[in-house]
Amino acid sequence: MKNHIIKFSVLVSVLFLSACKTEKSNTKENDSSTKESLYFGQKPPGLIPEVFAPGIVSIDGRFEGTVSFSSELTAMYFAADNKDEETHIYFSKLEGNNWTPIKRVDFTNGKKNEEMHPFVSPDDKRIYFTAMDSAFADEKIWYVNRLGDSWSDAIMLDSPINDDLVFFPNQAKNGDLYYFINLGNTINTSLNEKGPRITPDGKYLFFGRDERDIEPGLANIYWVSTEVIEKLRPKH
Repeated sequence: MKNHIIKFSVLVSVLFLSACKTEKSNTKENDSSTKESLYFGQKPPGLIPEVFAPGIVSIDGRFEGTVSFSSELTAMYFAADNKDEETHIYFSKLEGNNWTPIKRVDFTNGKKNEEMHPFVSPDDKRIYFTAMDSAFADEKIWYVNRLGDSWSDAIMLDSPINDDLVFFPNQAKNGDLYYFINLGNTINTSLNEKGPRITPDGKYLFFGRDERDIEPGLANIYWVSTEVIEKLRPKH
């Protein structure tokens, strides 16, 4: 993002996680080869956050942020930018047992300088994202609708939400409101962490961690088992 870094703490919705846990994943569990290819074939993390797909998605020298998967985990969207360049959304999908080369998308067709914070709706029919020309000036939520194997022209969301500056559009599957908590020093550090997302299968928490202050140019996507959240759930 050009000459600016927006500071956020990694927060997560306990109620949203509960909704994810109670829903059956649409992933084809009976297809073992496809299952092994999910998440770019990466070894699942445990209770300690790990860099996601290093050298493939998380590339040293680039800032990667918010991640969103389709409901069947066969498509991934994320935001990234290089130093002093605009932020854009990138995309890859699982075809057979292989992920396609990561490509940049341009939902607004150049109407906006930057696009970020993608969120695939639970029914896969819409992608919400933030688009803007300059930071802290005109950040608004936009969306595109699915048209078969492609997407419609981008539409700015007609809602009072866009009366203010907005980031990280989300849509809970059951429509409920939810609250946020800090996840403690296992996840939250003194660094810039943002864009928390729980995967549709409820198994993993993804977030961005900016480590430029300790190692210039390093800002990657991390993932961790959602068991860390379960450990924080209030005991009754």
